[in-house]
Amino acid sequence: MKSSKKFYDELLNIIKADRTYILFICLNNDNNVRLASKILTDDSGRILLSEIEEFPIDTILKLPEKNAVCPQNKNSSFNTNIIKYSHNKFDYEFFIEYFEPRRRVIIFGAGHCGRRLTELLNFFDFDVIVVDDRADLLNGFNGKVKTLNCDFNKLNIKIMNTDYLVIVTRGHTYDKEVLEQVINSDAAYIGMIGSKKRILAVKQLLMTQGISAEKLNRVYSPIGLPISNNDVSEIALAILAEIIAVKNNKLEILKSSSKL
Repeated sequence: MKSSKKFYDELLNIIKADRTYILFICLNNDNNVRLASKILTDDSGRILLSEIEEFPIDTILKLPEKNAVCPQNKNSSFNTNIIKYSHNKFDYEFFIEYFEPRRRVIIFGAGHCGRRLTELLNFFDFDVIVVDDRADLLNGFNGKVKTLNCDFNKLNIKIMNTDYLVIVTRGHTYDKEVLEQVINSDAAYIGMIGSKKRILAVKQLLMTQGISAEKLNRVYSPIGLPISNNDVSEIALAILAEIIAVKNNKLEILKSSSKL
């Protein structure tokens, strides 16, 4: 059996910032299991580390629904709950901690709309990244914002399932190129600015390149809840409102994407 120190040493070597890990801590001693024995799984339930012989490494642990979770801590990305788990005729009670990547809003385009959106995001618990190919426009953002100067045709950023993507490149010049590179990702949200007519044309063009209508219809476009009058500040607010609605699964107020 591993010592707690060795377990946590190995845990630190395994946990990375780009996926979810789940730590199970045993709260009872059925089957002579030592109290506070621990199991670490990935987000599929595959056991990566275990202090309990009945739960060997590489076997699959059925994951619980993430209900009754504690409010997310603003300084780290985790939430917790307690579950009961039956296995081989024994009942276990586990305290569960979810270690998740930080939610990020990645804004492709450092123009007026992108900059105004970063100002609003300053009041919310997201990491913010602004991407643009014009280095001069990436100056002057507040300290919370990270910037990335790169060619929109060759994005150098890994997209995670906790990312919210906002495509607002200048004059829509690179919207298609950005969408083409992120459409196959597991991003929590992809939104693209533009008129319905233009967006439909972009989607139809990408379909000719083999991208399915199902994937393209995941894109929130025209971007943002329909509450603005085309003022830049209102557009930014509408985008943020849509992101928050997606994050909180408020499907009843989300508009449908432009369907093909």
